[in-house]
Amino acid sequence: MQRDRGSIKWTSLMLPEHVELLKEWWQEDKKVDMPILDSQQMEEINNQLIHAYKLCTAVTISIYQQSTVADYTGKVIKLDNIKNCMVFQLENGTSMDVGFHQILSVTS
Repeated sequence: MQRDRGSIKWTSLMLPEHVELLKEWWQEDKKVDMPILDSQQMEEINNQLIHAYKLCTAVTISIYQQSTVADYTGKVIKLDNIKNCMVFQLENGTSMDVGFHQILSVTS
């Protein structure tokens, strides 16, 4: 069976504006809507974050940002209920603020 390269083989015959438009369409296809979590899932995420914070263990969190889902591994440094966010330190040493509403899952 012959493998076809799809629309890639035609990009050399297209105007640069058309190629850019195709790239934008492909990027839009990768976008996802933010999943809605029920109260049990949010409670489980809350318990896992508190457990990881108290024991200073590394966890992997999946967060929703810019219409995509990204996974990060690191440690929970601070939980801030007033600002509804946490400080998360990545494995490379950099830290980032993550809103609680962005978190989709936490795994140990």
